[in-house]
Amino acid sequence: MKTRKDVGVFLLSLVLIGNFRQETPGKEENKDDKLAKKELEKLRGVWFHVSREVNGKEVAGEDKEALFVIRGNLVVLKKGTEVGQVGTLKIVDPTGNPKKLDLLITDGPNEGMTVFAIYKVDKDLFRYWGSVSARPKAFNTKEGKGVYCSTYKRVTMK
Repeated sequence: MKTRKDVGVFLLSLVLIGNFRQETPGKEENKDDKLAKKELEKLRGVWFHVSREVNGKEVAGEDKEALFVIRGNLVVLKKGTEVGQVGTLKIVDPTGNPKKLDLLITDGPNEGMTVFAIYKVDKDLFRYWGSVSARPKAFNTKEGKGVYCSTYKRVTMK
């Protein structure tokens, strides 16, 4: 029987070596599907944690061992060598301002939870404002709104 760590390491391996594809055979893509795929491609890679803000205040700083790994719509969150959570990303609105995504946690302590988010990608910086109760409408974390902001920076390989 495989443990969650075994499954997470396997999924992370697939993400990093690039052999994971989640496609539906025979399904034609519409314009929004193509744009969503393009957005996922922008997010593809390994990102390290820069900061986390809640209620307008920073609650966590930079941590280069806290990684957000994205390949296709698969996400693996890890700390050092430990896989913490696995999930899938769905780009809900690739053209809106703000752009919208859902993060569904499929394995880990928050399994079954969906984070409704808005996001920005600026070169090698990825920021998302999320909540488990309702999608944020603005890029802020005002007190009492239940919204947090996580900021990640792309890991560049030398």
